[in-house]
Amino acid sequence: MEGPPICREILARRAFPTERAEHVCGIVANHHTAHDPDIVSTVEFRILWDADWLVDFPGRHRDATTQEKGMAIEEIFRTNRGKLLARQLSLG
Repeated sequence: MEGPPICREILARRAFPTERAEHVCGIVANHHTAHDPDIVSTVEFRILWDADWLVDFPGRHRDATTQEKGMAIEEIFRTNRGKLLARQLSLG
């Protein structure tokens, strides 16, 4: 809710094209909830989603078994590279 207006202002100051700025703001708006199907299907969104989860995953799955972590990685991460990095960081 707070991110898109800040994002829009920053991009406007840099004369970022309006259509691209709205796309970036949509990604920012959805990066925790993934509600907009037009946004969540983009590669940019999937990369940001995975990057955000790479930071959050260890804390949220601290007490999970290796098998539970592996299943969660497959369910949560949206890119092959994100899944690979999550496995490396969380499964050893």
